[in-house]
Amino acid sequence: MRDLTVNYAGLRLPTPLLVAAAGISERVELMKRAQDYGAGGIVMKSLFEEAVARRFPTPCFRVIQRRLGPLRSSTLYSFEQASSWDLERYCQEIARAKKELDIPVIASINCVTDEGWTSYAAAGRRAGVPGAEAGLAPLAAAPAGSLGPG
Repeated sequence: MRDLTVNYAGLRLPTPLLVAAAGISERVELMKRAQDYGAGGIVMKSLFEEAVARRFPTPCFRVIQRRLGPLRSSTLYSFEQASSWDLERYCQEIARAKKELDIPVIASINCVTDEGWTSYAAAGRRAGVPGAEAGLAPLAAAPAGSLGPG
């Protein structure tokens, strides 16, 4: 078999396939399946500092249809954007993944305060992640004086 090893952001991945933050990347059981199918690394499902972002609306999916004259399009939109876990539970799953997987697992954090960014990143590091994806979308709504616009 051909060697597909790559270096990505300083991490050695056995293949160039990196699973993005999504439902399949929240639990170790699903991460194992991704690894078994050739994933070289995983970005965990995004964790938001604000608890309100951790609630899932029902239904989680919606079909959005657009029309512009004779043109029509349909999009399947997912509302399930964030992990429902709190920081402690998220870090427990990181630690478990670190023990049970052979591929790197990267955290995905989305914070709105300076304290959130530093404490969430530090907690992920203590749990064993080699790095974190920083979700910057919440910064647009961040309070003045934080890392967001002000």
